[in-house]
Amino acid sequence: MKKLLLFIFALTSLTISKANPIASPSIAISELAFDSDGKWVIELQGFDFYPNFHLDSIFIESSTGISKLKRFSFDGISNIVLVRNDSLLSKLTINQAGDSLKLHYYFNSVDFSIYRQALVYGNFKTALFYSPKIGQTLAGVPDFKYSSIYSIDKSPTIGLENDSVGMCGTIKGYIYDKNNQLVTGNDYVFIDLKGWDFNTTENGSYSRRIFSNKNHISNLSVYFRPKPKWFNVKIFPVDVSIQPDSMVTVDIHLLESLVTGIDEIKSEQEYVFQVSPNPIKDLSFNYGISIPVKSSNSYIELIGLNGQRIAKFSITEDRGRINLPPNTVNGLYTLRLFVNNKNYAASKIVIAK
Repeated sequence: MKKLLLFIFALTSLTISKANPIASPSIAISELAFDSDGKWVIELQGFDFYPNFHLDSIFIESSTGISKLKRFSFDGISNIVLVRNDSLLSKLTINQAGDSLKLHYYFNSVDFSIYRQALVYGNFKTALFYSPKIGQTLAGVPDFKYSSIYSIDKSPTIGLENDSVGMCGTIKGYIYDKNNQLVTGNDYVFIDLKGWDFNTTENGSYSRRIFSNKNHISNLSVYFRPKPKWFNVKIFPVDVSIQPDSMVTVDIHLLESLVTGIDEIKSEQEYVFQVSPNPIKDLSFNYGISIPVKSSNSYIELIGLNGQRIAKFSITEDRGRINLPPNTVNGLYTLRLFVNNKNYAASKIVIAK
């Protein structure tokens, strides 16, 4: 059963030239495999071919040479062509242990593949993907037209459109904030550049199926649920290498405060949560909330610069006055509003007794 995954990658449509702005069909190396004798087979897949569109030529380049296809035809529903050495005008060496493969295809002498990255795998320098073992392939992920992501596939589909079966492993672990505290609850969704989302549970743990390749993660986009917004946070860089159906434990440590991220969208939340006076001079302040407060699980938190909670004040009305602890020292703080256990807004305050 084919299971397509959606990704947030897109390629800009190509044009032949300013004088002839025709949208470009594209071709990609969609799968690579080796047999027990080290002989290779490459699956090419074409996209957006038009009835009268004629390609001049197709070349495959490795780190040691380049060769032209004898013949090719992208006219079926799947637009898939299998290439072996006997499909080429001259023999091409492709190293199973690691290599760099580049596809070139021409129309009116223009190379339309210039925006396709080389497929670099195995022990080749700068490789991002594994070399396939016998019985495996290195396959472009589903919806490959819009991405340059490959995965080891233990359920090869040579000659057919790629699916996600046999491609994924699992990473799991905990997410810690800047102060090494667990990020609990479901107010935040963490998403890396490949579109993987890391949803934390009530105890701060996450579990995620990802494609089997070499993953480097150094920052995450954060989706803040209560007031739908995005902001970015840096993390301690992690490298995750995973094989199909394996499981790897990886803890994620944020290097930036989530409170800061919330504060960046504070201006749009001011209508939800107002605090006065500010600065606070007598350790008490008035608050106003523009959303209904009917739940017993509504409260305001006082957060220090280090991200730790100093005090929690239960609220039952949309307006009121709160007295701060007598030992609260002067400085910059954050007040966070929770209604029915959901974080709706945050406000910076200054205490100046």
